[in-house]
Amino acid sequence: MTTRRNFLKNTTMLAAGLGVSPLLSSSPLRSYQKEEVINGIAVIGVGMGCRDLQGALTDNPWVHCVGMCDVNKVRLEEQLARFKKDFPEQTVSIKAYTDFREVLANKEIDGVIIATPDHWHPYIFAEALKAGKAIYVEKPVGNSISECNAMMDFQKKYKGVVTT
Repeated sequence: MTTRRNFLKNTTMLAAGLGVSPLLSSSPLRSYQKEEVINGIAVIGVGMGCRDLQGALTDNPWVHCVGMCDVNKVRLEEQLARFKKDFPEQTVSIKAYTDFREVLANKEIDGVIIATPDHWHPYIFAEALKAGKAIYVEKPVGNSISECNAMMDFQKKYKGVVTT
C-alpha cells in the first residue's frame, strides 16, 4: 500500500536524482551509468536534517557531496560531522561554507540543493543560475506566483537545469 509519506519520499528521491542526473552530460535526458559518479553537489541550508541531501546520498551511492553551507556554524558543523559519519565514501572531499556565494564561486561544484528558509529561495536560485549551477530547490519554491514566474524567467534566460 502506498502511503502519503512513502509517495513523498519516493518522489523526493526521484526529483533529486533527476535534478542531479543532467550534470553528467549536456543532454538533460541522459540517464546515469552505474560506473559513473556525480561529484560537485553542495547543499545550501542544512536545517531540517538535510533531508533532501540525505535521501540523494542514501539511495544514490554514485552521488558525492563536496559542500555544505549554512550561516549557523554550530548546525553546519553538526550536520557535516553526521554526514561524514553516515556517508563516508560520498563525503570524502566535503567542505564547509558559511556564505553561499563561496559555494557558487567554486567551479568544482556543478549543482546545488537550495534548502534555505523559503524567503531566500528566489535570490539564491537566481545567483546559482548566473553561476551556471544545476539546481534542486525545496518547496515552496517561492512565496508568491510572481516570485515563481520570475524564477521561471531566470531559468529560461540562463537555460539552467532546475527541479524541485
